[in-house]
Amino acid sequence: MKAIVRSTSLSLLSILAASCGGDSSPAAPAPPVEYAVSGAADSADAAFDVDDDLSLFVNGQSVGTWNFTGKARFQARPGDTLRVQAVDTCQGQYWVSALWVHRSGITPRQVTGGVQNCSVSSVPCLPVDCSAADRIFLDLSFTLP
Repeated sequence: MKAIVRSTSLSLLSILAASCGGDSSPAAPAPPVEYAVSGAADSADAAFDVDDDLSLFVNGQSVGTWNFTGKARFQARPGDTLRVQAVDTCQGQYWVSALWVHRSGITPRQVTGGVQNCSVSSVPCLPVDCSAADRIFLDLSFTLP
């Protein structure tokens, strides 16, 4: 009789162990959601301005480049890294408006307050060489909320 009880108890413990956390596979990543980068906190549709190009990357992958103005929409996951680069293609003007990231269900977050107009004709902020390669004047990373 003791052998039957012991055998039944061991069988039940095996079943419980297998069904209570025996699976050690990693959790599936959260599905991507839509983000927007705009020029205003109050609207995901407000255009940003840049001289000359604004490029966005998520985890090192390009999601687009905008010339002079635009608004960006892309898919990403919370916790992904957004990299923002502003490029001047003739080293004459350097400016970008404030940039805000938007996502449904969160308060918009400011990525940067922008770069004020810095013209080499009015303020010698950077040496000018229009034959030189494009100049990145803003390069920052931001963790997506």
